[in-house]
Amino acid sequence: LQAILRKACSTIERSFLMLQATGFAALLLGLIDLKQSRESLELSVLVPGTLNLCAMAMIFFHAAAVTEKCDHVPSFINTLFFEQVTAPERHFVVAHIIHSAAGFYVYDVRFTTIMAMKLTYFCAALLFTFSTGVLSIM
Repeated sequence: LQAILRKACSTIERSFLMLQATGFAALLLGLIDLKQSRESLELSVLVPGTLNLCAMAMIFFHAAAVTEKCDHVPSFINTLFFEQVTAPERHFVVAHIIHSAAGFYVYDVRFTTIMAMKLTYFCAALLFTFSTGVLSIM
């Protein structure tokens, strides 16, 4: 499982990072454009970008959910009952799964739900900062 996840992650990690950078740049450029266009303030222009950002956030949380599901595999294996497998053998398998640290990796960094939440919090703080600047111009 870990080898398959590592191979898949190494294949899509550049795309994942570029998606993140593109979403962040779209957020910044949209807010800067909104701030600079003082004569015509149309918030409907930001709707497609906002929908894209929501879809990207959903992708990030689904990628983080892969890591969280991999964290629950050892406890699932402990609940299974095998007649031929003894407790020390099961302990060896569970320890191997725990130490392999399977999950979703982006450039050898394990992508967890906490990291996705921090990214969401950072983008929300940035959005709040720029939106208060736009609203103060009105």
